[in-house]
Amino acid sequence: MSRILRLGSDHPWLTLAMVVILTAISIRGLVDPSGEVRLRVDPSMESLLPVEGDERELYEYSRKLFGTDESIVVALGAEDVFEPDVLRTVVRLTDRLAEIEGVQGVLSLSTAQTLRSLGDDLMVVSLLEEVPEDRESLEGLRREVLDNPLFAGTLVARDGEATALLVSLERMSDRELLSLGVDAKIVAVAQAEAPGLEVWVAGAPHQKAFTSNQLSSEISWMLPTILGLVGVVLAVSIRTIRGVLLPLAAIVCALIWTLGTLSWLGQQLNLVTISIPALILTVGFTYALHVVVEYYAENREVPEGEPREEVVRRTLDAVAVPVVVTGITTAAGFLSLTLNPIPAVREFGMFALLGVGFTMLSALTLVPAALALLPRSRSRAPAQGEGLFERSADALARLAVDRRRTVIVCSLLVLGVAMVGMTQIRVAIKFPGNMDPEHPVRVHWEEINERLGGANQLRLIFETDLPGAILEPTLLMALRELQEWLEVQPDVGETASIVDYLMMCNRAFNGGDPEYFRVPATRRLASQLLLFCGSQESRRLIDNPRQTTSVLVNATVGDSDRLTDLSARIEQRMTQLPSSLTGAVTGNAALLLKVQDEVSRGQLLSLSAAFVLIYLVLVVMFMDFRVGLIALLPNALPIAIYFGALGFTGVTLNPSTSLVGSLALGIAVDDTIH
Repeated sequence: MSRILRLGSDHPWLTLAMVVILTAISIRGLVDPSGEVRLRVDPSMESLLPVEGDERELYEYSRKLFGTDESIVVALGAEDVFEPDVLRTVVRLTDRLAEIEGVQGVLSLSTAQTLRSLGDDLMVVSLLEEVPEDRESLEGLRREVLDNPLFAGTLVARDGEATALLVSLERMSDRELLSLGVDAKIVAVAQAEAPGLEVWVAGAPHQKAFTSNQLSSEISWMLPTILGLVGVVLAVSIRTIRGVLLPLAAIVCALIWTLGTLSWLGQQLNLVTISIPALILTVGFTYALHVVVEYYAENREVPEGEPREEVVRRTLDAVAVPVVVTGITTAAGFLSLTLNPIPAVREFGMFALLGVGFTMLSALTLVPAALALLPRSRSRAPAQGEGLFERSADALARLAVDRRRTVIVCSLLVLGVAMVGMTQIRVAIKFPGNMDPEHPVRVHWEEINERLGGANQLRLIFETDLPGAILEPTLLMALRELQEWLEVQPDVGETASIVDYLMMCNRAFNGGDPEYFRVPATRRLASQLLLFCGSQESRRLIDNPRQTTSVLVNATVGDSDRLTDLSARIEQRMTQLPSSLTGAVTGNAALLLKVQDEVSRGQLLSLSAAFVLIYLVLVVMFMDFRVGLIALLPNALPIAIYFGALGFTGVTLNPSTSLVGSLALGIAVDDTIH
């Protein structure tokens, strides 16, 4: 083992050659010959969603029957959308959006279908076959749209001051969505074709594109900033050129090796694993710093006549085992994350495990090899008691020993306060509620949310035992009563179902008489109405065997904790439905509620496993169960402080913030071991 750990000191040229080869292979995997970075960032929420289970199966089943629930919403605001100029803008914009590569179709006033009586016939026709110019025709169009329960409040605001264009996309991966620039093209076309009108854009694909650009932007300045801060710390504490450059070189190499390996394996970074580069720079810095600091300590002790290799050899003898053990304990903290039920968190645990291994490797190979080849340093790094950092650390150590009872009592008091804060933790996923209120993405989302009946969609799926049974008047009436209950809930804007469509068909079939805007009296009549009036609108609400139907619920809330409350109320209300009608809540937003449940369970599981694994490593290291426990206890305090701070500040526990506990535990144990 010692021969392996001394590789950098005994064979420096061979070690550096291996470092160069590994770095070159990693760069080749990270960047293709054209210079394009291969490692992609997946901004979708998909990695946060459960990959299996009843909720996922129901979601995929609903998408197969009724299509995807993801689209880009382009909303136009005007004093009155039922003006010829605005309607012409809608027609022109609809045509331009439909021409964009990757767009499957656009639902708007220009393309929506409606039912009209022509003599004794009932026709399914385009809502806006041509733009009316006279006031009477415009008012007739207004009445027709606002009397249609499928359009009023969703396609057009009930006050007539906003209209939506729902842009559905072809089935494509998020990578294709971003590479084609579909979102950017939609935004550009909307702004170009609607001068003088307010334009708002929202929807999951739009948020994905924004998140991807935001993450890329943050990485571009965050990594250099971290490197700069690390360099400043090294310069202030070590005060030598090699003491600054070697740790920086070590963490940069570890970062390249990690990202290159992920790229070769075909992996992507997601909303959680995007923080891996920052983690590697932080953890790797501490490993390399310990090697450099010990080198200067040994350099002062070894007589000047001794060869430089001896200094490096003694350095490795002193720090190799602690660095390896700290790497193992940190890896144990991250390994515990692989037990988390959330896919993105599991990936973070695996990627972090890889990164810790590479940072430990670079600290014990690259740094010693370079030191073995460089002349012995003539600069004197600060010895014990010299420099501000050293004096401060010495004073803190004396305080901890001389006032140990006071320190322990204060720690217990802080622990008690932190535990009070922990009782106030909220588990929630907030988007775009976590953004600045003035940010365009949040402003657009809230405008659409307020004007067009809710920007978060839940889908209620209902099934019966027999084909055609969903059209029984008693079941249709039960669904209608459920909708009426939903529409008076404080967190619901608009709803839509096949019942609305059938009521509209019934009215149109009877010459537009408002008395017939009601549920068809018989199952046979309902079936006939669907036969004569079926359209693309009805097909997204009921399946062909007439055995399964959906109710679309537009929620006006975005935070997962409020959606959880709404979903629970809906499920409770569905227990009042007839026994032959079974229902469930699904949709992309509903899956996020499953994630919220998994966050708290996964946090407890991960931290418990991390404490157990780290304790076992400490016991093996110190060969004493009691000492292992003593070494572990101080590391619980920063974890408690962190979670207490979450509770007191109102910051929610979510997939990203839940990682910090395991990260802090792994890093704190490093300090305890040293």
